[in-house]
Amino acid sequence: MKSAQNFTFIMETVREVVMETGQRIQYSAMHEVGVRKPDGVKVISDGDLGDFTLWYDGSSITVHNADRNIYSREEVPNTIDDAFDHMAKEKGITPPMVSLLYSDPIKLLKEKMSSGFYVGLNQARGVQSHHLAFSSEDVDSQIWIAADFSPVILKVVLTYREQKGTPQFTAYMSDWDLSPFLPDSLFKGVLPKNALLSDFDKIRAND
Repeated sequence: MKSAQNFTFIMETVREVVMETGQRIQYSAMHEVGVRKPDGVKVISDGDLGDFTLWYDGSSITVHNADRNIYSREEVPNTIDDAFDHMAKEKGITPPMVSLLYSDPIKLLKEKMSSGFYVGLNQARGVQSHHLAFSSEDVDSQIWIAADFSPVILKVVLTYREQKGTPQFTAYMSDWDLSPFLPDSLFKGVLPKNALLSDFDKIRAND
């Protein structure tokens, strides 16, 4: 992934929300992701919390909420790493598993974690994988990396130890293509007719 300049994949995510009663509720979403380093990202999300499309074209990030036909746009730096760092700092927005889009995903993870170890060879949906575990002050992370073909990430589990009920976030990645053709037009925010400009706070229900 670090060496791939262009790639696409499908990601299924399951987010747990802990209710006041302690009961866990899960919300699912499917995401189609396309990345062209250093300045192109498109994500189409279809989920329980809404349907969204995100475009990054090297100068701005546009997010469209299909359910309400509203969108927001932010001028951002001209690399993926800097653009999404800007969105996290200025808007409080971190798309699901955004670290996968960065120039060096594992390096970014290791910088945030205080410890880690190799669990062993285990399965991620039937695929033999290198299973790694990391911990930080408030989050435990597990990662499964394919062992029998290109070393792509197949599964991630995050456990939020400091939150009530220790909810988990799980992501399954599949259909990796590490050399797709991704034209400039893919990353341009083409909005539906009559889409209304809105604030990010009104769009970010599924970030």
